[in-house]
Formats: sequence, structure tokens, C-alpha cells
Amino acid sequence: LACAVILLEAAVARMLELGNADQLVISGVRCFVQLSCLGFILAPIFATNSPTLVMAYVFGFMVLVSAYEAAARPKVTYPGMFSKAIISIGISLLVSGLLLLYIVQPDPWYDAQYVIPLAGMLINNSLSGVALALNAMIDHLYNHKEQV
Repeated sequence: LACAVILLEAAVARMLELGNADQLVISGVRCFVQLSCLGFILAPIFATNSPTLVMAYVFGFMVLVSAYEAAARPKVTYPGMFSKAIISIGISLLVSGLLLLYIVQPDPWYDAQYVIPLAGMLINNSLSGVALALNAMIDHLYNHKEQV
């Protein structure tokens, strides 16, 4: 249903001859496939609601994917950038997540219904911050390499 909006936009773009209807159709199909895969991954996690499974998904999958994305964004890279991104995003999630769990107080504390969406929001903020900081730092070092 959510992908139907993208397909409707593609139909309107084709009628208005905007030239991006094909890209919108491809985006709609990708959206459907990605959300279906995510549903297959999350369904057992929500069904079992195990603290080990929830934390493994959050720290073992969500943090790793976001760290990879943060390390892949800058044009220039350096050795160990991926591991530093994992540490930055992981520590940020741990500190802000503990504070948020204290404020929200889900019962039980590992309830996947609360932990996974909240972790996603916190990781998204951390990803944006880490990617921007990495890009700014690397650009500055690259442009001023004679002074370093």
C-alpha cells in the first residue's frame, strides 16, 4: 500500500512528461522488496521478543549497516574509518538509548515494539552526525594536507 503512492506519482509524472517516471517505478519496486525483506527479518524478532535477539538485531545489524553507510559517504577514506564509525554510533546509541529507555520505561525494557523504532531514530541521528563530521574532517585534512 505504501508503495502505491510512489507508483501513483510515477503515473502522474508520465502524464506530465517529467522524465522521471521510470526512476519512480524502480524506486517503488525497490521499496516493496526492501520492506518485504525487512518484514521477514523483523517478524520473528517481534514474535519472540527476546532481549538477546532484539539487542543482536540493534547492535549486530542496525549499527553495522549504519556505520558502513557513514564510512562509505566521504569521498576520501582512511584505514580504520569503518571501525571508528561503529564505535561512534554504538556508543552514541548506548548512551542516548539508555536515557531514552529511562524516560519511556517500556515493560519489559527490551520490548521490540519500543526498542527497535527508538534505536532506529537514534541511529539515524548518529549516522547523520558521524557522516557530516567525517566528511568535514576529511575535507579539511585533505585540503590542508601541507599544514598537517
